[in-house]
Amino acid sequence: MSQQALSITKEVLDLAKKEFDLATKNLDMAAEAFNIAQNKRDLLRQYRQSYIERLANNLGANVQLDSNKDLIVYFKKLDQAIMEQHEAVESTRQQLSIQHQLWQESQRKKLSLEALAKAASRSKSHI
Repeated sequence: MSQQALSITKEVLDLAKKEFDLATKNLDMAAEAFNIAQNKRDLLRQYRQSYIERLANNLGANVQLDSNKDLIVYFKKLDQAIMEQHEAVESTRQQLSIQHQLWQESQRKKLSLEALAKAASRSKSHI
């Protein structure tokens, strides 16, 4: 293999490594966004459950609620926030899946080019 071909192979390999590094970074960011979205959703669900338990305890202690309408509105808003956060979780899950596929593709490309470069290097040393 000529020196020019080896140089081009090295440049292409360097680009593949940079692409792989970027894909790894993007995958990490997508995983972090997914985890944050999941944690927010879980916190909202826990908050709702905790509020229900406190409310049940207060009702058991004969604490009267002045306005059921306000409570209903509050729970509707909380349920809406939970639903919106669930949608955010699903969106970040899809983005994570896409980034994982892109990462796998860039990894395969990098490994293929590394094998090609290694083969080219061996063939040059035999000449």
